[in-house]
Amino acid sequence: MEMPKYASFWTRVLAHILDLVIIGLIIAFVLFLLLQLLLVLSQLYPSIPKIVRMLGMPILWLSISLFYFALFESARWQATPGKMVFGLTVTTADGDRLSIMRGFGRTLSRLVAGLLTLQIGYMIAAFTQKKQGLHDLLAGTVVVVKNKN
Repeated sequence: MEMPKYASFWTRVLAHILDLVIIGLIIAFVLFLLLQLLLVLSQLYPSIPKIVRMLGMPILWLSISLFYFALFESARWQATPGKMVFGLTVTTADGDRLSIMRGFGRTLSRLVAGLLTLQIGYMIAAFTQKKQGLHDLLAGTVVVVKNKN
């Protein structure tokens, strides 16, 4: 069996940046629609609490990101659009496709890898043998260069 080629740290960073741009565009569109709805609702119900508007953006970002990464990485492509551009796929440590639950777990692990460790959880991918970030280690996944076969 051929050893997989693990995705380099910098290729993963570029793929992630592309995914963040795509997510940003999705959020901008959804936010536009929600703001239109909020305008109508605020005229009908002026007592809509300010906290709902303040929490809306973080909840929207988290929800869209969670579904974006989990659904793409557990689908038949095994990659987000950003990873597809660079020819990368996400697999289990055994080389299998991720289940939807493992996809959600991997995405939730990004919170630990990024926010709670001040991005150190992502940076360790530059130093581990299989180029795994903390979220990969927690979820039992690897990011590999797709075979051209």
